[in-house]
Amino acid sequence: MDAYRHLVEWPASMRDTAHAVALKACSAALCGEIDAETARPVAAFAEKHDLLAPDTNSIAASRLRRDRDPHAP
Repeated sequence: MDAYRHLVEWPASMRDTAHAVALKACSAALCGEIDAETARPVAAFAEKHDLLAPDTNSIAASRLRRDRDPHAP
């Protein structure tokens, strides 16, 4: 539901073909017309627009290195 809301609220001036496909897929998934796995265009749209949360494993590994070595990035 959050993805659908985000897509609906996306500024009209920034909407493109990827947005239209993602919105249609998300809507279909919410209506039960397709399963969530089929709604992959939502993830593709989010990746294209840099909306995905960072990989938590990478963050944890970085913090662990920093805890061990104060000079690590």
